[in-house]
Order: sequence, then C-alpha cells, then structure tokens
Amino acid sequence: MHDARRTPCNQWENANVTFELNLEPGQFLAFRTIEIGENNQPLWRGRARLMSGTSVHFALWSRTAAETGQRYLGGTVVPETAGDDVYSPLKTSSFGRIALFDNDKDGNEGRPDLRGRLEVDGERHYVSVWKKPGKGGVFLAGQVQDQATIDALKTEPAEDQPEA
Repeated sequence: MHDARRTPCNQWENANVTFELNLEPGQFLAFRTIEIGENNQPLWRGRARLMSGTSVHFALWSRTAAETGQRYLGGTVVPETAGDDVYSPLKTSSFGRIALFDNDKDGNEGRPDLRGRLEVDGERHYVSVWKKPGKGGVFLAGQVQDQATIDALKTEPAEDQPEA
C-alpha cells in the first residue's frame, strides 16, 4: 500500500484504491488520512488547482482560533513540486496557508459545509467545500475562486436579463 504523502502528484490512494487525480482550474479535493491524528499527521490531505492553473498540495489539521475559541481546519499549502514538505506540522510554508470554517447553511442544504481562504504566494483565494460520501469514506470536494473570478461573476448580467 502506498503512502499518500509519497505518491506521485497526480495519483492518490484512498481505501486501498489508487487513482489518477486530474483537477480542472478552480477544483478542490481532499481525503481523510489513514493515520488520523497519529504522530501529528494531518486529518486531511488534498490538492487544489487554482484558476491560474497552478496546482498546490495542502494538509489540514484541526485548530482552535486563539481569539474566539472557534474550531477550524487549518494548514499549510505548497506547490505541487514540493513533495512531502506540506505534511510536516513542524515546518512552516512561506508559499501558502489554508483555513476552512464551518459554514452556516441557514436551512439551505445546497450551501457549502465549509468555507474559507487559501493564500498562495501572497494571493488570496476563496474556498467553498462540501462533504461528500464515497466508497472509502467521506471526502471533501469544492471550488477555489480568486478575487477576479468573484468580481466577474458579480458583474455578469443574469441570463434572463437583456444586456443594455
């Protein structure tokens, strides 16, 4: 069995099944680790492809915000080429970081389960994540958007509205 931390960047293993992972720009995917929380291992490992096409790897640990006491998932982000560096909680990444908080769905089950930010090389991206059931257990799937994409969505005319 391969360790997901040492598997090539486009191959992932979950529940003893190895598969290719080819994300489109704006996609986010994470899997629960096998050694959940053991020896400071992250709870989740994943990959995201930014709108620019850059692929990043990340690791998430359960954290508590010092100011509010709120629980969240937080961790480090490294470029796809960095290898295992993302998985060491003792190393800090100057490349990026990620924080995901529980989202208030306000009765709308279609809203994301988690929302947060992913900062890469000084640029902020916004993440929306849904918990999904899979054969190997729950996984996280979602989208990553940069500010330019969000601004463009706000300015697009609605489909049923005629353009001026």
